[in-house]
Amino acid sequence: MNRIRGFYPHTRLSQLFAIILIWLMAYSSASGRMCWVDLYEYPQYIGAHIRISGPVQLPHLNDVHGVNWEDRIDSLVVGKGARITLYDQIEFQLSNDDVYLDPIHMRGLGMANDSLQQPGLTFGAAEQVEHLGVWDFHKKTKSLTIDCVK
Repeated sequence: MNRIRGFYPHTRLSQLFAIILIWLMAYSSASGRMCWVDLYEYPQYIGAHIRISGPVQLPHLNDVHGVNWEDRIDSLVVGKGARITLYDQIEFQLSNDDVYLDPIHMRGLGMANDSLQQPGLTFGAAEQVEHLGVWDFHKKTKSLTIDCVK
């Protein structure tokens, strides 16, 4: 028995609409998939590796997905939709040896420009950091924040 398959334009149109809707949802969530950072244990992206999706604030790195990453990060890759800030103290604090970064101490030293204060080490979208030792942050990170950017 040879049946001729009917053509139903409303069915085809609704299928096309569904495909476009799924594509739009996937495309709009693509920016969310770009908000991440890859952390590596050694310079030049070698050793143990973990990907953390943002936005997130991690006041402690002693239990990131069940692994202690405190004082362990040495290189990183930032996703195209992310910005990461690293801190050398837990809960995003400044260490005691960085008092010169505090605006009050800066003014006391004769530095009037408060814009020099940097509470953490920040890297922007799509940056690749081969070795944190360049910034004297070699295996010093104890907390971090990941912000999603457009």
